[in-house]
Amino acid sequence: MTTASNLKGRNNLDRQPHIKEGEIDMQHRRRTFGLMAALTITLLVAVQGLSLAQNSPIEVEFFREELTSDTAVAHLRIAALFMEENPDIKIKFTVASSSNYTAALTTRIIAGEAPEISNLVGTLVPEFAEKGLLQDINVYAEKNGVVLDRLLLPMAIDYGKWRGVLYAAPVMVQPFATYFNVAFFEEAGVASPIIQARSGNWNWDTMANAARHLTRDLNGDGAIDRWGVAHGAAATSRVNVFINTAGGSFIQPNPPPFRSALNTPEVLKAFEFLNRMINEWRVMPPPHGRTNATRFETGNSSMTFEGPWQIGTNRVNRLAYEWDVAPIPRGPDNDGSNIHIGSLQMPLGSKNPDAAWKYIHFVLTDPRAADIYMRVTGRPHANLAFLPQYFRIQEEEGNPKNVRVLGDMLMHPRSVPMIPSWPAQTELAAVLESRLKAAYEGKLAMAIALQLAHEEWNVIFDNFNKQN
Repeated sequence: MTTASNLKGRNNLDRQPHIKEGEIDMQHRRRTFGLMAALTITLLVAVQGLSLAQNSPIEVEFFREELTSDTAVAHLRIAALFMEENPDIKIKFTVASSSNYTAALTTRIIAGEAPEISNLVGTLVPEFAEKGLLQDINVYAEKNGVVLDRLLLPMAIDYGKWRGVLYAAPVMVQPFATYFNVAFFEEAGVASPIIQARSGNWNWDTMANAARHLTRDLNGDGAIDRWGVAHGAAATSRVNVFINTAGGSFIQPNPPPFRSALNTPEVLKAFEFLNRMINEWRVMPPPHGRTNATRFETGNSSMTFEGPWQIGTNRVNRLAYEWDVAPIPRGPDNDGSNIHIGSLQMPLGSKNPDAAWKYIHFVLTDPRAADIYMRVTGRPHANLAFLPQYFRIQEEEGNPKNVRVLGDMLMHPRSVPMIPSWPAQTELAAVLESRLKAAYEGKLAMAIALQLAHEEWNVIFDNFNKQN
């Protein structure tokens, strides 16, 4: 039976144009070709996107305290050279203020947002290592066939270790020395420190005697305008110059366990001498902040005891007077120096540690990188192969004339790290500086101040020793 709907459907079919079999095949091919073309374009876009992603440089974040110092300028230039030769890696510099740096770095590591490279002060490395916040750098060195012990100053390698693990790659080794104003010594008719050192007469006593002649009230108002010597006499980062040459040490030998040595006769001798310089002979200003080196840079003191960063600082400030360098004055026991060791670290949990190691290795071994670092900062490189190059660079600059003294200080058998590798550096420093300032101000006898600091240090050390 034929219904209206069937008839309607049949009529619609009858109205369609007649399509031959070949035409149907052609339309099918066209549709298939269009589909394949669209699929091909989609795949090309996807592959191109993947290729772009693969070709994007690996980012290495270098988290620093600032970007204005001589060391920062050096790293900016070294990074530019490194990226030119390694276009697959991008060095990205980020900063935090000096007062907030350690807290910010700690927070980021704990939060899983660790940068690839940090530049902690070496004295803080044990604290971070003890908390498990840093990586073993030797893991990456050995994986790439590099034996750092053969490249770098042994003292610097040892200082970068905590519990036998290398957490800090030493980049610069900075021996303390005597920096002095040549004109002021000539004006006072006093033989310069370098002349006295060459004759074997540069020691605590001759230094103090020179300081007496060099200290001046220039306008007659009763106030000292030019000090004989400036030194951070309450800063743990400076006082070891005198503790070491007196034959003493901050701590008992062969830790752990850690024990204070602040109550020993040698340490007392060092601080009593500094106290006389400040309060009896009045040739050194009372402690002001971490260091009094700025008084030297402004011409307000005739000499200071600092590391080779003083060279870079003097050049940046374009000092109007001639200055030079001499050894540390001999103390009752020896004339060794303190060595400040600057390093780079690899925080735990960073995204691209292998790329970070590649940059650190470049800094440690590439002669061009070393040249930039030593030329900009005035500081010796931790890779001893570059030490002759360091002296050539400094001699080209003209000042200081006796820069090779730094090599003698660096290799001196009685030279020691500026501060021992120990835990709780921040807490220990605050205790000692507080007690020393009270002694210099006459509120405590020096022996009592040191005994109190000694007892407080041992409480801190006991807490650490018990936990470990």
